[in-house]
Parts: sequence; C-alpha cells; structure tokens
Amino acid sequence: MQGEAVAASPETTVEAVMRVGPVTVRPDEDLAELVERLRAAHVASVLVTTSEGRLAGLLRWNDAEQRLAADCAESGPSQG
Repeated sequence: MQGEAVAASPETTVEAVMRVGPVTVRPDEDLAELVERLRAAHVASVLVTTSEGRLAGLLRWNDAEQRLAADCAESGPSQG
C-alpha cells in the first residue's frame, strides 16, 4: 500500500487504497496459533477488538513473533 499511496494523486482518498474487511482478533486468542494464521495469510498486522467490536489495539506480526521467541527463551529447552 505504501507504494500506491506515494504514487496517488493529492485528491486520492483513503477509501481508494484501503483494504476492505480487515482481520480482527480477540485479546484472549492464543498467540502462537494466531502467528501461524497470520503467516499463512500473509497478514502483517491485525486489529484487536472486544466482543462488542470496540478497538482494543493493533498487533503486529513482528511483535508477536518477538514475544513468542522471548517466551521460548525464558522457558528454556523442554525436558521430556
């Protein structure tokens, strides 16, 4: 989208370049499963909304990956 926005004329509206129907998730979704879904769908970020549809935040795929890696490093190698 960034390239489209740069090449657009000054009269271009947001609607002309936006994606319809953004991906949304709930705050209590499992992070590891969500990261796999984002990767498979080639989605870089998702809106986090409440069950009432109110915006709670934005989750970026890179941030989620970093958190999973940090959690994995903190827990250490699994023993079993």
